[in-house]
Amino acid sequence: MSVQFLTDFAHSSVPPNTCLRDFTDSCRGKADERGDIEANRAHFEIQGFSLTLRSVNVATSALSANMTVACSFTSKTIACDPGDKACVVGDVGTARGDCLLTGKYENRRWWLCDSHFAGKLADSMRLFFGRP
Repeated sequence: MSVQFLTDFAHSSVPPNTCLRDFTDSCRGKADERGDIEANRAHFEIQGFSLTLRSVNVATSALSANMTVACSFTSKTIACDPGDKACVVGDVGTARGDCLLTGKYENRRWWLCDSHFAGKLADSMRLFFGRP
């Protein structure tokens, strides 16, 4: 599910609701992720990506899990916020690092709960994963 979510995210034409289909409503992460995807879609067009599942660690209770996916997204800036001097429409940059996701077992299936990025972003890419 973590790789599928990030694959959907990496295709800029995929709507946020489709990207979030495996997120549970019982975690705040779903609403946060929706805002991050909408911000990404408004500012960037993803042109290429690479995803490699590094690990899945299920808690001993078997009710939660942490997933790490090595992720890289190459994107073109398509819009800038007014007054953002670091942003240049047409710039191409790469976000590279680890995408960290959490999962939750409920209602007899696994769901995603939230996702975060651990890595470095150039100034022009600082809004790539939503507002800091």
